[in-house]
Amino acid sequence: MAGPLANRDTSVVEIGPGLLYIAPIGTTEPAGIADSAWPAPVAAVPGSPGTPAVKGWIELGYTDNGSEFKVTPTTDDVKVAEETDPIATVTTAVKSLLTMDLAQLTAFNLAVVMGGGVIVTSGGVITFEPPGEGEELEVMVGWRALDKSEAMFWRRCKSTASLDLQRRAGGATKAILPVEFTVLAVTGKRAWKWLADASKIGPDASLIYPS
Repeated sequence: MAGPLANRDTSVVEIGPGLLYIAPIGTTEPAGIADSAWPAPVAAVPGSPGTPAVKGWIELGYTDNGSEFKVTPTTDDVKVAEETDPIATVTTAVKSLLTMDLAQLTAFNLAVVMGGGVIVTSGGVITFEPPGEGEELEVMVGWRALDKSEAMFWRRCKSTASLDLQRRAGGATKAILPVEFTVLAVTGKRAWKWLADASKIGPDASLIYPS
């Protein structure tokens, strides 16, 4: 009789960060991992009716230490008097967070942290003012490996970060912008999606988790 199904493949052991992207809600979801699947936004043509802005993806630039996506379920055990172990465990809530520290101090990235705001350029000076309470906007966020073999996107995110802009002494000390996105539910779809090169499929998951 054969032993268990082997599942060791060094080619799918992943290391290193990737590039992060942001887009307005309603942007076309990437259908793949190639550049063409992540189109940039196109501004409306001034004075040309019928040519509205086309939504697209904008890279967030350098980070201090990559990014982290964490899904934390809250569960409750179902217990009965006749058993010492629970007879079931039910999930009562799920909290999903995407975090990163942006290493480029720009007005755009301040808007990313604060969920919007007003940016004005005048006389060679750019100013940023944060949004008012309740004016923060939800966004879509994406991530793609540097080798373009893997990607993820989150369909509906709300910035829930506390602005913590530190300017400290030291020649190599960067001013960073901590960002935290809470991933929200999407009607009729899952909150996030992972995409990858077909070589990363692994064993047939339906043998354990039939869909």
